[in-house]
Amino acid sequence: MGLKREAYEYVRLMPRNIETIVEPIRLQDTEGSEINPATEDTLKLVLSKISEQLTKLDNILSRLDIALSDLRDSLKQEMKLVYSTETPLAANDSVDSGAISTQGYGKIVGTVYADVDGTLYVEQGNNGSNWDVVDSFTLTAGEGFGFSVEIVAPYVRIRYVNGASAQTTFRLYAYLKRY
Repeated sequence: MGLKREAYEYVRLMPRNIETIVEPIRLQDTEGSEINPATEDTLKLVLSKISEQLTKLDNILSRLDIALSDLRDSLKQEMKLVYSTETPLAANDSVDSGAISTQGYGKIVGTVYADVDGTLYVEQGNNGSNWDVVDSFTLTAGEGFGFSVEIVAPYVRIRYVNGASAQTTFRLYAYLKRY
């Protein structure tokens, strides 16, 4: 019962005229002459229009937030092909991608298939000439292999060294992947 009484007191003590809460709005033309003094009804109309516009703006901002979220998700999943070859290698031959800038990416991923044993190297370095961080993977003939290596340096190089026999089938694809 106490809450009902407080609500009654609040309503009873409220001003009967909105002008006691907010100063009347005076609309003026460019010369400063009063056009139409704002009344309580005019103020309600103006506030109603402002509320409508704020609702529209809120809807636009919500859609924009969703679009930005979708874009962020898309960028996170984006992969960029940075090296590929399907040229078979001679016995004990090797191939490499050369230096690849990793700026803006978090991983290098890819697939490799060869019909001869070999070794895949994912090499990283700070200047594109010296390869200080090396991840190596031994591949078995006839078995496809997928790799994923975290980027820790500004440059990466993919290098593959073939085994003791000439290949007849070889496929190597490498992609930079955003975080």
